[in-house]
Amino acid sequence: MHLLEIVVQNLKVLHMNYPKQYETYFFTKDNKKITIRPLKTTDEHLLKDLYYSLDKQSMYFRFCEVGRNFCDTVIQQEVNIDYHNIFCLCALVGEISNKEMVGTAGFYLNPNTNTAEFSFVVKKLWRNKGIGQYLLHHLIMIAEEKGIKGFYGTIHFQNKNTIHIIKKSGYTKVSPPEVGEKELFFELFFEKE
Repeated sequence: MHLLEIVVQNLKVLHMNYPKQYETYFFTKDNKKITIRPLKTTDEHLLKDLYYSLDKQSMYFRFCEVGRNFCDTVIQQEVNIDYHNIFCLCALVGEISNKEMVGTAGFYLNPNTNTAEFSFVVKKLWRNKGIGQYLLHHLIMIAEEKGIKGFYGTIHFQNKNTIHIIKKSGYTKVSPPEVGEKELFFELFFEKE
């Protein structure tokens, strides 16, 4: 089998596994329609555009570094997902020919603990409209269907909006940063332990 045939076969398998049932719409507080759906391999350029549009603070809060290079290999790793161990949603605005990704959220399952690392980002102009909270709640529903018991992750202590969203989304435990550190650790459980 030639390399091109292998690539095409893998794309067909990924397409067959695409969980269309999780596609939905969300209307922001100012009545803007947002398409929420699982990330696809074809979203590579939209995801790259979103990441490169982040200001320095947003990039630091999301990736713990500024000036990160989002080369094709890095972005391909983020869009080539299995929808079970790794599941990502995106928030899109615009018409089919002119789509813009304004947010993304995902989880990465740790099978040893049956919990998943969670992260998300929303473009600055689209914040405070409920998108981040909606993405989180939609992912919680998906994770619960898959039998996952909770999310965990780290948040920069100055990222007050994200801390607020996490704290009001379930049974949370937030540990303060260690001495000299800038990130706090959170655990969000879907049911009271």
